[in-house]
Amino acid sequence: GLQDHCWTADLRGALAPTALVEYVQLWTRLRHLHLSASPDRLVWRWTADGKYSARSCYRALFAGSTSAPFWRVTWKCWGP
Repeated sequence: GLQDHCWTADLRGALAPTALVEYVQLWTRLRHLHLSASPDRLVWRWTADGKYSARSCYRALFAGSTSAPFWRVTWKCWGP
């Protein structure tokens, strides 16, 4: 749909005012977009080599969070 702005041909009928505003916003964002024939290259930014792993995904889930030692209270119960 992005090749030669073919997505614009899919619009049919009258557009509501909100849809017309969204159409113009989308058009302005996509007008400078150019596609190439080269294949996409996916890079996972959470590892040094750019490759995905479940471990790196789990670490990324907690990126920026803080750790607290309160879990020890839960796992080391004082009661019998």
